[in-house]
Amino acid sequence: MTATAMATPVVVGYLAPAFTPFPGGLAVNVALLTAAITTAALGTCVLVDRLPYAWPPGPLPAVAVVLAALVSLPPASEVMRAWATEERSRDQITDFAHTIAVLDHPDWSVARVHEVSDALRLTYRRADGATVHVHSWGGSNALDPHGDGVRTGCDFPGVSCRETDGAVLVDRGPDSPDELRVLLDDGTVVSLTSPPGSPTGLEHLAPSLRQEAPGERRALIESVSHPTM
Repeated sequence: MTATAMATPVVVGYLAPAFTPFPGGLAVNVALLTAAITTAALGTCVLVDRLPYAWPPGPLPAVAVVLAALVSLPPASEVMRAWATEERSRDQITDFAHTIAVLDHPDWSVARVHEVSDALRLTYRRADGATVHVHSWGGSNALDPHGDGVRTGCDFPGVSCRETDGAVLVDRGPDSPDELRVLLDDGTVVSLTSPPGSPTGLEHLAPSLRQEAPGERRALIESVSHPTM
């Protein structure tokens, strides 16, 4: 059983995220998992020894139990990771205190959600793999407490802003994300960004930005939990 005590911490330590089904952190989970696997292996040996075999199986049943347990840890970790991600996404969307802006366009589907600074960021993905991020900042004061939030930072060196169809396109240079800012009717500031060098033009997406509809958060939770792309 020494191999079990040595192998379990190694396997658990390499899982991403670490497989921690019990409260108490990684060290406690390693100890509990090692004890559980060892107990199962010893119990299997005792049961097998009571069977009428023509030859004693020795430690083979224990080895089989240990190997099966260790092989099952990675997929079990992925299940826990997916569950934790779903719960975190649910809390981030449900608990966001401001209006959530959505990209209502048939070519784009919401895939992920993150909290970024004081904003909620929804990541949308297109069928060709392109991505854009929709940041909901709340009221217009979220970006700039002294003026219109859509123009925050436009007077910084190296930053240029131009208005286009009621939106503000922010240009910080070729190595920075493209950004389009929109002020919704309820005062919500929306930042639409795409990765540097992305072929996605943001101006044509501005009309598709809108505030969430009543009850739409449930659909957003479902979308990020089970993305279609």
